[in-house]
Amino acid sequence: MRQRFLFVIRGKLGDSLVAFSVLRELLLRHPEFDATLIMRRNYLPLLAPAAGLSYSLIPYRGRVQCWWEVFKRRWWNGAWDACAVLWGTGENLAWLAQASSARRRLYLDDRYRGAFPEFPARAPHVRQVDPAWRVARLFDPALPKPEKLVLDGLAQRWRESGAKCAIGICPLSDEKRRNMSPDTLRQLLRKLAQAHPNTPLYVLLNPGEEVLFPRDAPPSAQPRVFHTLDDLVNIYLELQAWYGTDTGLYHLAAGMGIPCTEFFGPTQPSSNAMPAQDNRPMRLAGLGEMHCEEKSCTSAVCLNQAIRNFCGIATPLALDATPAGCPLRALNEAQLTVNTLHENPDS
Repeated sequence: MRQRFLFVIRGKLGDSLVAFSVLRELLLRHPEFDATLIMRRNYLPLLAPAAGLSYSLIPYRGRVQCWWEVFKRRWWNGAWDACAVLWGTGENLAWLAQASSARRRLYLDDRYRGAFPEFPARAPHVRQVDPAWRVARLFDPALPKPEKLVLDGLAQRWRESGAKCAIGICPLSDEKRRNMSPDTLRQLLRKLAQAHPNTPLYVLLNPGEEVLFPRDAPPSAQPRVFHTLDDLVNIYLELQAWYGTDTGLYHLAAGMGIPCTEFFGPTQPSSNAMPAQDNRPMRLAGLGEMHCEEKSCTSAVCLNQAIRNFCGIATPLALDATPAGCPLRALNEAQLTVNTLHENPDS
């Protein structure tokens, strides 16, 4: 009888897609696994499997519904051999472990050792993929670390979608310290309009964010509002390239195979950008691989300065609006006006 595995990925878009890249690698190496994946309902359509890769899905809507689905499948098919969390937090994960009656219950670390007694040894977190990869290696110690994020079904749709007519720009994230300012967005649009004349520039915005679109943007630029991930995927099918900040929308674009230029502010390129991806992660040279913990920052000077450098604007931004502990305050002007291109984050 095939072993049955219950995998849980519960997080924001970028973290979820990165954790899925680990599961994809594991299941491609082990087609004998009978795998079920629990993931947020609106993310599941992004995961059309590759040839030779199969698993069943439980859409995550809420704790009770999820527990019921796991319990029903255990009732029909017996207990799972293993329940493994590849990403996620919260005490309700213990409900799932209990409902699965799994012989092995694995988590990212020892936080929930009562419900998940098996976990990997603590190790430095070098790349965003590392926590899920360390859990998966408890099943396959030789499992290689994924070198790129691949969303097979969407990547195939993008390759087959015909001529790619536009460039996408994603100026916002879910954190103010990783958002482009309106002036920075304007400068980036001007730079891209010069480099790609007559190419539509799609500024990707959520509903209500249209006010951020610059009134004096180049004629080739236009706001593209998306209400759902399906809307966004349909826009991505038209893109020949993607530019933006550190956000889950980058991981979706990269997973589809779209060449990406990602601008980093407080976060680390080596952690978020996979080495074999078709991307150009850029950051201020003076920040190196430092991770900034100034969560109170709302000015995003580090991000906006990196984009200004890319656009060829020589004068550095003022640091007056940055928090007192901002690492930029220790840099000189030369370090503020040069970017580093992290061509291979693992090098």
